[in-house]
Amino acid sequence: MARSKQKIGKYSVVDKITESNYAQIYTVADAQGNNFILKLAKTGESRDNELIAREYSILSQINHPNIVRVYDYDKHDGSAYFTLEYVPGKPVNEYFEGFSEDFAIVILQILSAIGAFHNMGFVHCDLKPDNILFDASQRQAKLIDFGFAAAPDQQMLAAGTIGYMAPEVVKGTAINQRSDLYSLGVIIYEILSGKKFKRSFAPIKGIPDEINKLLSRLVSEEAALRPTIPELYQTFTKYAPSQKAEIPAYQVRLPGLAYIEPSDLIARVCKAAGEATIVISETGLGKTRFMQELKFHCLTKGLEVIYHSAKERTNILDALRKYLLMQQSKIADAEDKFQIFEEISQCILEFTETKNIAILIDDIDVLSDYELALFRYIGYGIKGSSALLIGTSTTTDAVISLGFKNISLNPLSNDDITVLLDRTFGKIEAGAGKTTTGLAQWLLKQSGGNALFIAEILKTLYDKELLYYKNNQWQINMSELDKTSIPRNLEDLITPRISQLPFSELKLLKILSIANHPLPPAILAFVAERQFDAILERLKNSGLVREDTIDGQRLISITNRIIASSVEKKISNAEKANICTDLIASIENTPHIDIEYAPILVHLNDRLGNTEVAYKYAKISAETAEKIYDYNTAASYYEKLINYTENVDPANYAVLLIKLASMKQIMGNTAAAIEHYRRAIAADGVDVKAKANVGLGKIYSTMGNYNEAIKHLRTALHNTDEGSLEYINTANPLGYIYMNTSRLDDALAIFSKSLSLARRIENRDMEADTLYYLASVEWHKGDFKQGIEKAENLLRFCQRNKILKHYAYCASLLGSFYQQMKDAVMAKKYFKIAIEVFQETKRVGGLAGALCNLGLQLTIQGELKEALEFFEKSLDIAAKIDNKSIYMVSFTNIAIINSALGSYENAIEHFDKVLQLSGGYVWAIYGKAMIFLKKGKINEARQLLDQHKKNKSEILYKIGLAAVEAAQSNNSRTIELLEESLVTISKQHPDISIRVESLFKAGILFYETGNTERATKSFAELLEITPETSPEHNVAQAIIAINDFATSQTDSISIARQTSRLKEIGCLYDYAYLKRLQIEARMNRGLKQEEVKTIVEELSHALEVFESLGAELEIAKLQKIQSRLFPFVVEDYSRRVISEQYLQ
Repeated sequence: MARSKQKIGKYSVVDKITESNYAQIYTVADAQGNNFILKLAKTGESRDNELIAREYSILSQINHPNIVRVYDYDKHDGSAYFTLEYVPGKPVNEYFEGFSEDFAIVILQILSAIGAFHNMGFVHCDLKPDNILFDASQRQAKLIDFGFAAAPDQQMLAAGTIGYMAPEVVKGTAINQRSDLYSLGVIIYEILSGKKFKRSFAPIKGIPDEINKLLSRLVSEEAALRPTIPELYQTFTKYAPSQKAEIPAYQVRLPGLAYIEPSDLIARVCKAAGEATIVISETGLGKTRFMQELKFHCLTKGLEVIYHSAKERTNILDALRKYLLMQQSKIADAEDKFQIFEEISQCILEFTETKNIAILIDDIDVLSDYELALFRYIGYGIKGSSALLIGTSTTTDAVISLGFKNISLNPLSNDDITVLLDRTFGKIEAGAGKTTTGLAQWLLKQSGGNALFIAEILKTLYDKELLYYKNNQWQINMSELDKTSIPRNLEDLITPRISQLPFSELKLLKILSIANHPLPPAILAFVAERQFDAILERLKNSGLVREDTIDGQRLISITNRIIASSVEKKISNAEKANICTDLIASIENTPHIDIEYAPILVHLNDRLGNTEVAYKYAKISAETAEKIYDYNTAASYYEKLINYTENVDPANYAVLLIKLASMKQIMGNTAAAIEHYRRAIAADGVDVKAKANVGLGKIYSTMGNYNEAIKHLRTALHNTDEGSLEYINTANPLGYIYMNTSRLDDALAIFSKSLSLARRIENRDMEADTLYYLASVEWHKGDFKQGIEKAENLLRFCQRNKILKHYAYCASLLGSFYQQMKDAVMAKKYFKIAIEVFQETKRVGGLAGALCNLGLQLTIQGELKEALEFFEKSLDIAAKIDNKSIYMVSFTNIAIINSALGSYENAIEHFDKVLQLSGGYVWAIYGKAMIFLKKGKINEARQLLDQHKKNKSEILYKIGLAAVEAAQSNNSRTIELLEESLVTISKQHPDISIRVESLFKAGILFYETGNTERATKSFAELLEITPETSPEHNVAQAIIAINDFATSQTDSISIARQTSRLKEIGCLYDYAYLKRLQIEARMNRGLKQEEVKTIVEELSHALEVFESLGAELEIAKLQKIQSRLFPFVVEDYSRRVISEQYLQ
């Protein structure tokens, strides 16, 4: 073959053989014409170079005739490479067919190679036919390609070929020597059967029964059933008589624990598609193991799996963004964190349109507040989809408050431990005349059923040689168990093992403990001892560290916090300083590190007292967190920066205080924010004082302390350049306060000045902002017509300038204006426009408000069931973003609608949720009290109103109390309360919902107490502000008609249209109530005999409705009517009987 001109180092490329996900593989020749295999890192990036270096490091330690030899290692244009011996031949499955002595000899060679590899403390994890070449001329098999050689418990899901991988390798759980034997079993099965293995064994015809039985064990999913290398060697030697081979020395290592699934837990959580589930337990009960088993289950069912461990301390946002191929610009352009969260949620939902996805997040209790908020958002955002979201956690208030379904893991029982031992070891021999029946009970007593504790106890027994492998079987010295002292906590159990580690391994653990963060091998190798890869493999093999591949990058971390704590206690202060110094140098000098290194460097420099350097990285960390609106994290770094400023950057002290105060303000910690703003004011600088006063003004405004707010904003305005953008940002909040305190002329003056300035500096966003405020002033003036004109001008302005944010808010404001003007068509139109734009721009807070506005409009129109859908949608948003005010509005309106539809228990449940959020919320108190009244619980209704009242001038409080007084026939007190309420309405001009409810209830109560003239007046006002389709409008019209009949103004009651409408929209209580009033009016005017039958039927139907609703107050009234009606019924019956007798 002609040589290529391409050179890699000193080698000439002969041919490119293939490439893997991290390497290109060539046939090359040296200057003497000797052929070699060369593996070159696909890129010069650290991950690819590390894997090349790792494979070379592992192979260079092994000298075995059936394992490929390695030669030199170097770099070419930044890409690492090494050379291996050139092995002629074919993959083993292309040469052999069927069982033969030659085949048995080759299997013995492979077993010898695997055994040597295992004895070095390594596990291959990627055995497949292509990695075993057979040279027919030499009658020799060789293992090649150790790129994915892994150690126990390594999680490298994407690493190998799943078809040959043992189940535990795919799961990333309990990987051990038997994992490679599974892969070998699959290879043997496929060669001998000529068929692909489908993860279920079927006997192969034409081969010895003994080999069939051995194969069935080799490919068992239960690792404990698989034979060991000595047992396999013993069997295959029988079929290779010409091969004089002794069983090679082989150390059977302690296997990882098997898994006991608690009561079909995986099946249960997999049924929870479209909702989030959290598996909760104490440390050590198997949360992480469960997630690994779940990951494997999902993969075998064809799901795409995003697996993230919070202990890895890598950002879950980045992990999801990269997996979903979401552009970074979509995050950079966001104006709040919920826009980012919505973008992520939408990507997940789009993903589920073509694929099923499972998002598995281990240890969500370790997530930052920001990440936990993202978990919440996704959990409620996937509702109705096929996506699975599963988290694990210890029991914490923050996790429980998410409101997701929780499933608890319990400690293992004696029976569980018995099964666990059987699946891990198979049968354990206890020696002559002895039994292992007490082993499970002993382990339960020592561990309390904690799986992690059991694993550590078994390691202790193995180290003490009380648990050992002999004669192809695990054995235990039962007589010594009770004499063995087992510490009572995990840390004490682990510490002796750590103390016995060689210096080089302990040093690597110390480095990871000090870093307190997963680190890539490139950084660790710089600080650790030589032979880093070998050290790392031994630590993984012992279960003390773990390796994860995150977004294509290898990261090493200590397995759990208990180990980290034990290690840290062994580090002297001098060692800590040296390790910190080395780590800092390594991180700063290692190129292409794709991890959040700034927080690590803050931590390390902080420990060393390098405040200037710590300051630099803390600033980077704070700004990075602030960019994605992670205010908790940002605030923690700003606090550090403030502590550093005295010695590092005193000039920025006040500026940083304002930054921190703004973070605290956003997070709702007003007391801390006020303190930091005041400290900033005490420092020098006019600009700083102005910003601090603006912050204080906004805080006091939200607290309702308007006088204090005005004082601070005026001070800020006085210290701000009148021609600057900052002036508008200060003036508009002041104008807003004036507007809300009815100082409308002052507000108009400020907003007009801001508008002129915004136009002069050509800031379209601020112009739109100010125009919105100017339109809002008209709302407070009650000039809705003028408000509509201003809002429509603003809408056109936003459309021209493509300012979508203000366009949406303006559309919502227009809808509210039209709502007040009773123009239902235009109100619905603009609310729908607002919803559409809010959805497009992913502004979930504004969207929730628009949904509620449209829901309220539909409620006013009597379209209750449709309205319910919109309030349910706003409730979903409240759950996503954990927004109290949206929760309250949504719960309240859902409760009001359920009450109107007669679903009282559901209504009370929602009113109670509101009262849990805000005990004094008048709508919830009033609504629940009115349900109590309908159910005849008069005392409970009065107690509720009295217990929760905060302000006796509240209109609904008075209306509610008037209803209670009326139910107890205190008519004079009822009239007094109603009159007070109506006076308050005329003075306060409450929003339309309170006006409608107050006039509606007042009209009914005036009518019930005999004040029909006042009732008619209230109803007349009500008819002016409610649409004809609303229940209130129809009830009012009907009662006016009944009253006209009762006062002899008309000779009949025509309310069929109104009662029909009430039945149509589901307001059965109101329907039956009108029927009761109609019957009373007829009886009071004097019944005609021909009306009796119809009256009886209507009364019976109304009674049936009230009984179905549990409306005891109305049932009692109808029963009184029945008593009054009885003589008429008897008389009518007697007449009909006499008439029948006469006819006969």
